[in-house]
Amino acid sequence: MPEDEKNPTWTRMILLTVALWSLMGLDVVTTEFAITKGLSEGNPLMQTVVVNPGLHLLIKAVALMIIVLFALRCERDAPSCGTHMMTAVTGFYLAVLTNNIMMLVAGM
Repeated sequence: MPEDEKNPTWTRMILLTVALWSLMGLDVVTTEFAITKGLSEGNPLMQTVVVNPGLHLLIKAVALMIIVLFALRCERDAPSCGTHMMTAVTGFYLAVLTNNIMMLVAGM
């Protein structure tokens, strides 16, 4: 039996990481598209970053690594804590992406 079938938590963490990376990537794409359409970044901390798509993606990648490492540490110390945390962060990014899409639709 493969290792991931023995440990469903590991499988969940992988799936949540892929989902989160996908949402973060889509956040970058929709933000960059919105900027080309004349909209602006709503997060003041990211306003200077979004002008450079490569930097924007790099910051998202670093943030993802920090989140995943923290979630794995939490999972080790308190079973299910890391997967709950990853689920919450993934939900947050789903809300961010939904907001971006709504702003794009409203701005067109």
